[in-house]
Amino acid sequence: MTPHDQTYEDNFYQGSLGEAPNTGTKNAPGIGDHSPLPVHRVEEIRDGVPKAWDKMGPTNMPDHKQAGDFEVASKVGASSTGIYLVYLTVDSEEHASRFVKDLFKSGMVAAVEMTESGFDRSYLKFGRISTEKGRTRLQMTTSASRVTELINYINNENPTPYDYPVPNTTVLAVENANEGYVRWVKSQTSSDDGKIKYDVGTKDNLP
Repeated sequence: MTPHDQTYEDNFYQGSLGEAPNTGTKNAPGIGDHSPLPVHRVEEIRDGVPKAWDKMGPTNMPDHKQAGDFEVASKVGASSTGIYLVYLTVDSEEHASRFVKDLFKSGMVAAVEMTESGFDRSYLKFGRISTEKGRTRLQMTTSASRVTELINYINNENPTPYDYPVPNTTVLAVENANEGYVRWVKSQTSSDDGKIKYDVGTKDNLP
């Protein structure tokens, strides 16, 4: 639920926009003469921008997948260097920071870059543009030996409580890089380093 949706819902049931002002419920009697606002006024108050409810695409929304609903990631495209950049949008810096700590603890990444100050993310939701503010983007560097494990981890341990409709993970193969850096990434994410590995079929297996 976006902040706009939550504000609208809270205002509705508290009486600001609904048919029962100040009662806290939708069907309770109103206090005084409080007529419902016209639909177009409700939409203006809800979104605060013109044409916020213009239909831009299909209104059907795919079912959201939960942890355990995802198929195990298959092998990604080959990389000539053997390392990959994995991008992910997270809802807050706090959630992103906690997520990154778990990634390093399990040895799935060699390096992570995080955007500062947040950014706005817009996408179609129920056929209309929805914008989320204050998002954080992660750029994670990993090796071929851990990239599918990282994808599985993101799918089943998504740090964002609510997403649409799945984590927006993007994986890019690195075709050219400093040889020393490539060796370092592979050494940091080695499958034989003794670090805890993530099992897609087991929840909460990180200490």
